[in-house]
Amino acid sequence: MQAENTTVLLLDRTGSDNAVRAESLMAEQMQICFVSSIGPAVKHLATGLYDAVVVHERAVGEELLRFCRRARLRDPRLVIVSSLARQRDCLEQELFGCGVNDVISDGFSPSAVATRIAVRLADRDRMGFKRNGMKLGNATVDLVRREIIRDDSRVLLTRRQAQLLAYFLTNADRVISRAELVENIWENTIDPSGKNLDMYVAQLRKVLEPDPANPVHLLTIWNMGYRFVLDGLTVRKTACKPVSPDGELSE
Repeated sequence: MQAENTTVLLLDRTGSDNAVRAESLMAEQMQICFVSSIGPAVKHLATGLYDAVVVHERAVGEELLRFCRRARLRDPRLVIVSSLARQRDCLEQELFGCGVNDVISDGFSPSAVATRIAVRLADRDRMGFKRNGMKLGNATVDLVRREIIRDDSRVLLTRRQAQLLAYFLTNADRVISRAELVENIWENTIDPSGKNLDMYVAQLRKVLEPDPANPVHLLTIWNMGYRFVLDGLTVRKTACKPVSPDGELSE
């Protein structure tokens, strides 16, 4: 598996051996842009030119977790690999919760890091994420440009719409509660039971679904939340038979 022509943003704030680390990854045929602070890293990510981010940190704090979360919402196609000198199980869980694809130890060789990136990129491509967007039925979604193209028309998404859609795409095929969406997208500034979330979901369905009244991608799971499916197969609705008090199905 090759990492050739992979463009990587290397965020390394450790202050030691960072140039050597960048050169070693370049030796694996990856194109590297090295930054030593989060501010420039955010600006680089805004260009949409990167396939992956490698974060090398000896201590992960809230600032870095926010950066990973922001990077994931900015572009769900990104592969984010965190390379740590010291690891704890709880720390890994926090990183994965912020959208990191892989957590590896600092002892991994550059070739091993390149291989891990290549594996994650292959996983991403199997899901349909491409540099110029991803296909969903007859629609093309490009979250870097914040647009959806369908039937020769282009719809521009607001920042919040794009963030919500990015979260659905990177958590496809699992049920997501309303509270989880509010926590990660709105940072708990709105009421999970309010109408704001319903409005944004309706807006996404209007521009994404062939028939917004009968969605095939963005599904409502009654009393639980939402589930985003990529295949877009028609959802067949079946009536549930009533259940008697003793647990037997009624005729």
